[in-house]
Formats: sequence, structure tokens, C-alpha cells
Amino acid sequence: MATGQQDSSYIEKLKYLGLNTCPFDIPASEWIENVSLWPPVTYPDIYNYLIVNSGQYTPDALKAYKSLDAYNFVVSGWVKPLYILKADSRYNILISYSITK
Repeated sequence: MATGQQDSSYIEKLKYLGLNTCPFDIPASEWIENVSLWPPVTYPDIYNYLIVNSGQYTPDALKAYKSLDAYNFVVSGWVKPLYILKADSRYNILISYSITK
């Protein structure tokens, strides 16, 4: 069960994205399967997100990205389809996917 603080944090994140509702409540017809709508992402963006900001991965792990489960799931065709929802006019997007084995 969510606490009031968790609810407040979630609502703030939705507001930041320009959403008035939970993404799980947005109809499937509003999600688009089009990778060309994704914002530009460069290697430094990925490095900063995974290494500098989150601290979940090491620089060596990023160099060995082919050994990571997520990479193998995508290459194996288990992650599909990828849908995008443009949350606002900026680069705030949500990506939805499913994993099938």
C-alpha cells in the first residue's frame, strides 16, 4: 500500500511529464509504435544516466553491455513491441514494452 509521501511523489512526477492521469490508465490507442519519435540519445547520455546519475552500473559494465540481461532480451527478440507516448512538447516520453519468452 502506498504512503501519502509516495502518492505525492508519483503525482509530482506525472505533473513534470505533463500528465494528468496514470500511464496505466491511458488507452492503448494513444500509444504509438514508432521508434523515429524517440528523442535523440547519444552514448554520453547513456553513460551519464547509468553511471554518473544512478550509480547502478560501473564503467566496465557499460563497456561489456552485451553481457547485460537487458541487451540480450532485446537481441533475442523477447522485448516487443515498444510503444511510445509523448507526454508533452518537450522530450518527455514514456516507453511501454512487454517481454515474452
